[in-house]
Amino acid sequence: MVVDSDYRVPVELGEVRVFAGPADNPEDRRGQGFVLTSIEPPPAGTHRLPLSLVVTPRGGDSDRRVAVMVEGLASASRDVLVQSTRVLDGFRPGDTIVLPIFLSRNCGGVACDADRTCIDGRCESVEIDPSSLRLVEDPNEEFRSLDPRDAGDATIPDAAEDAPMDVRPPDGGTCGASPECTPGASESDVQPCACGSGTQTRTRTCDSTCRWRPWSEPSACTGTTGCVPGDTTDCENGDSCGHRVCQADCTWGDCEPILECLRIMPGTSGPEGNNWRCCGTRSWQFCLSTCRWSLDCARCPTCGC
Repeated sequence: MVVDSDYRVPVELGEVRVFAGPADNPEDRRGQGFVLTSIEPPPAGTHRLPLSLVVTPRGGDSDRRVAVMVEGLASASRDVLVQSTRVLDGFRPGDTIVLPIFLSRNCGGVACDADRTCIDGRCESVEIDPSSLRLVEDPNEEFRSLDPRDAGDATIPDAAEDAPMDVRPPDGGTCGASPECTPGASESDVQPCACGSGTQTRTRTCDSTCRWRPWSEPSACTGTTGCVPGDTTDCENGDSCGHRVCQADCTWGDCEPILECLRIMPGTSGPEGNNWRCCGTRSWQFCLSTCRWSLDCARCPTCGC
């Protein structure tokens, strides 16, 4: 089986999960997740597309009907972007054949009936005749250009007793030999806030495949003795066109314009509207209530401009 996609890896598509098992018993299907990368050569624990996998029938029974389901997971959310299912009506004894599965962005969000699957945006039959698939004359030569960790070392038997891999059935009822976590579990991580004052908390939850979802955004800081860098507050003189921004050292900065200008002249207590600037010889302009400088450059013989 060769899995490929037109989703961008790893920006859009971060992982594929492959499940194989008896066509008439979904609960007995087993599978494996593969983290994707675009780096060449792939770092340990990651794989490039196209992904080559081997599916073998239990006990060598070539008449077994086997269902193969492939899910493509979004990089950020780990939600399922796209899914494809094929039912292979038996195997070809002694032959290696190629079952292509393409995770098309045209199938993103497309829901098909149980006996159909999305192919390039259309719902078509899941059934496939093994005699219609391409025969691989020399498997070693065929897979030589692929990631050697993907070519031939990932064997997915279609029953639990022969499964050598970390697997789970598609209904999430079990997570195989080495789960990361228990579905529905959550954990928290407390981190110091900037400047070493106060703490903030982030959380993550375990999904149905026994894998941790990404950490949440950190909570607001609690127990701080200063401000949080990047936060804003009103100017001390109440200037409606200004604010103060918390600096990297967790202290408040000076009053600065929200847009173009301050309404109150810096260093004075007001009133609002007393702030001006020179715009030419003996000419000035004022900060308006819109927090922008007046367009007219008025004459001011005694302003010192």
